[in-house]
Amino acid sequence: MLSDTAFVERMKEDPVKTFNEEFDPASDPKIFKIVLYFVGSALIFSLVIASIVALSSPIELISADGKPYTEAREVDQFFVMIGSAAIGALAGLLVPRP
Repeated sequence: MLSDTAFVERMKEDPVKTFNEEFDPASDPKIFKIVLYFVGSALIFSLVIASIVALSSPIELISADGKPYTEAREVDQFFVMIGSAAIGALAGLLVPRP
């Protein structure tokens, strides 16, 4: 960085602005893609697990008096939370900057 005279001059004039322009991770497309893939895979993972649980067969249980009964499986709230957070994060990432 010291060999780049234009960068050194910009740092002398306005270091905060120069630092924000040069080292803004949001402006790097490589980091943006990594975050996008990670959040997208979390969304797909939660959808797949929730679908498997929702479509699986009901649980067969025996009551205290000895009678068998079935109970439908419920999707764990953890997977609902992960899916909701991933949808919100994708929406935030894909909205254009003002």
